[in-house]
Amino acid sequence: MKKKFIFFIFLIVTFLNSYAEGPVLLDMRNQLFDEANQIKTLLVRSNEPAILINMWNSCMTTIIQLNAYFYMLSIFDAIKTDFLKDDPTVYITMWLREMKKTNELNIKNLTDTKALEPEVKTYIEKLKKYFSELGKLLDVEIDKITVVRKTLVIKKRSSL
Repeated sequence: MKKKFIFFIFLIVTFLNSYAEGPVLLDMRNQLFDEANQIKTLLVRSNEPAILINMWNSCMTTIIQLNAYFYMLSIFDAIKTDFLKDDPTVYITMWLREMKKTNELNIKNLTDTKALEPEVKTYIEKLKKYFSELGKLLDVEIDKITVVRKTLVIKKRSSL
């Protein structure tokens, strides 16, 4: 029992340290925010506002989803060892999977977009690159949460 508790603490510390090493998702969020602002300035001089508005909306939706995820991570600060349940990890994993679906839809929409202006095409390619990278980062996050979830399930079973 004591070994499992120490193992659990070790996994939580490792999980939290992975966020301290570098806020990769936060950097991605900030990059998307910068791109959204640049797309907004391009609206004034472009002949393809519908495409640009769609691109801006994709960026802003992703930013809002990432912000919500960052708030959800505070759930782990509130976990008390006496009340370990895997419900928060299930919810966060579901949220990340929904974000991944939205991200894949963004990539598909950008791929299907037929822009005429070279500057708009450049932004489409940039956003496709960002969203592809985000998909990989979301997979990493899902893996991290899965490790924590497995630990919680082990802890829950051992306490029965």
